[in-house]
Amino acid sequence: FKQSFPWFLVAWFGPSVLIVVGAGVYFLCFPNDFSASMDYLVAATQQALAAQGAPAVDPELLRMSQYLTLAIAVVLGGVINIVPTFGEEWGWRGYLVPKMASRLHIVPTLLITGVIWGVWHAPMTVRGHNYGLDYAGFPWMGVVMMCVFCTAVGTLLHALTERCGSIWPAALAHGGLNAVISAPMMFLPSAE
Repeated sequence: FKQSFPWFLVAWFGPSVLIVVGAGVYFLCFPNDFSASMDYLVAATQQALAAQGAPAVDPELLRMSQYLTLAIAVVLGGVINIVPTFGEEWGWRGYLVPKMASRLHIVPTLLITGVIWGVWHAPMTVRGHNYGLDYAGFPWMGVVMMCVFCTAVGTLLHALTERCGSIWPAALAHGGLNAVISAPMMFLPSAE
């Protein structure tokens, strides 16, 4: 564990760092899509409260609660989500990747298992879970992009598994990724 500890830290906080970097690049390219005050999120929350007959909440309190939720997701998301992601990682990194790698080189193995993993998410993707419902090439382009995403993430999760000799860091990273993947959407100025 002493040799693996730094990699566990990478697994724990690496997904959040990658999401922040990706969001930073996106918002630098599209600065009009950024709202530090979380305008859309605050408005949608107020609308949901009103629909339930609840009183309006101070927008500043909503913003603070969202920043707190984000901080909790970064620190605890991987740990909380490790139970469901352990099952996936046991199947992908613990079984399928080593089984295929015994017959193929690692690069084709990672490409094939990444595509399989992306297609495995297809039922959710075509329902709008990953990319919404209104984009060019819907729904098949979403499935293609999910395959690309899963191949990239699967490669990183495989590297963690190999470095540590365990699927636990991959499960931790996968859980952390699931916890923070939607965080940049908090900063969109509108739903469009």
